[in-house]
Amino acid sequence: MDYFGRTQNAVELQNKAEAEEQVKLAVMGSYDNNGNLDKRKLNDNLADIPGIKHNGEEMKKGEDIVLPTDIVVNGYIVHIDDKGNVTITTETSKEETDNKKIEIGDLVAYDPTISNKEGTQQIESDKLQYVSLKGTGTSHGNGNSDQTFTAKASRSGGPKWKILDIDGDTITLISDGVVKTDSNTNFTLYGAIGYLYAEQELNEICKIYGYGYGADTSKTVTCNIGGPKDDNTIVEIPGTGARSIAIEDINKIAKVGETKNGTTITTSFKDLNSSYGDKTNPTSNVYYPTKTKDNGNSGVAGVKQLTYTLYEYNKSYIPDDNKIKETLFNGNYWVASRHISAFSSTTGHHVMYINGISVSNPTLCYGRTTKLEDRKLSDIGNIGAVRPVVILKSNIIDTSIGYDENTGWKLK
Repeated sequence: MDYFGRTQNAVELQNKAEAEEQVKLAVMGSYDNNGNLDKRKLNDNLADIPGIKHNGEEMKKGEDIVLPTDIVVNGYIVHIDDKGNVTITTETSKEETDNKKIEIGDLVAYDPTISNKEGTQQIESDKLQYVSLKGTGTSHGNGNSDQTFTAKASRSGGPKWKILDIDGDTITLISDGVVKTDSNTNFTLYGAIGYLYAEQELNEICKIYGYGYGADTSKTVTCNIGGPKDDNTIVEIPGTGARSIAIEDINKIAKVGETKNGTTITTSFKDLNSSYGDKTNPTSNVYYPTKTKDNGNSGVAGVKQLTYTLYEYNKSYIPDDNKIKETLFNGNYWVASRHISAFSSTTGHHVMYINGISVSNPTLCYGRTTKLEDRKLSDIGNIGAVRPVVILKSNIIDTSIGYDENTGWKLK
């Protein structure tokens, strides 16, 4: 009889049950008189549990805990969902984390505000901030108002970082949540100017996250600006390892593309919208957005037979077992990709957007036979934040330390 093995197993089961019970009691004691879960009281109650860890550190009182979250009690990972339900998942195991392979969806301990591994050198403050100006048609801007963004580390309220893509030695990270302005508002793109420079502004905002230790600052971000009759102008943003998420990032995971080839692309744009690729409209001259005018308005009608490039799809196109699916559709945010819909006497000029469940295309302005019409801001709404992605240097992830469920992979 393996008495020692049976006894050890019984002790483990008891320790596991005690860990779960302690967290459940902390949650039960954190409801207010109206039956609402008090996040600060919960944080303080959890902090009273001996040895508890949250995000790899001892819990501190006086803070609001953000749910859902994972904590570690007695070496066990305990999950608390956004409704206060408690489930114990697994025992932490150094052997398992040491042998874990790098996977899509893993956390990485990337900090955009430091320039050395030890964290003792801060990135210059001017690199960590970008002000997106209202702008004009002949310069660049968002078309609405001056909006400021400042990059922050996760410990200071900034996002954590997850692996979005692994392509050979290249690893791309994505923020685990959306990024809002310093005023905690969504980023507003408006009208012709917003359409003309959407890709540039989104990439300029997100570049502030690409100077941290481990980021590949040899990268140059490129984006298109201008309207349908303007010269095809490409803007370069050099020296940063970060950019805005683009529709190509999501299409790659959803296996959506130009044409089906039986291997990587399972859904074509034509499958999503039968008008995709059509070049027969508009049949009437319309006004159009242009970067040659300060107001972004052509002032004269013209342009025939634009290419229809609009398509949309929902998150069901990404398999449920994909570890990055829920991260991609976590929140509402702009995508640095623009599209055109063209009808007989009207054109729509769109910027792609994730609305939490699908890839969508809000219209920023319309080309009509009588005028260029900016869509009303009240109709667009204050709808989208931004979503940066970061390209890491090759082989910068330190697999010798092992994977931590709370803080992720460390960098060499």
